[in-house]
Amino acid sequence: MVTTMVIPSAVRYQGEVAQSLVSVKAAGADATVQADLVKAISTSLAGLKKAVDGLEHALEHAGSGDLYDHAKHMQKEVLFAMLEVRKHSDHLETLVADDHWPLPTYREMLFIK
Repeated sequence: MVTTMVIPSAVRYQGEVAQSLVSVKAAGADATVQADLVKAISTSLAGLKKAVDGLEHALEHAGSGDLYDHAKHMQKEVLFAMLEVRKHSDHLETLVADDHWPLPTYREMLFIK
């Protein structure tokens, strides 16, 4: 879901904000808000990409056949990697406009519109 929905949506929104940044600068107005938002989205996307790569690496673990060792790996490595992905994805949810976000937000799930 992250690679097929979250990242593409955040990139599209980032592109719109970047276009707005160019337009506002061309008009001679202060574009600090747009610049800060583009930077924040870029930082979160970079962190999310790194976290997804870490999760994929953790999932490549081939257990030795020992169920207990495999469960320990899942708890220590995979769960941690999943939490990293979630942290960055949750942050992007706060930055990306609702009409660009492809998934229900926490607010929508808790307080149905």
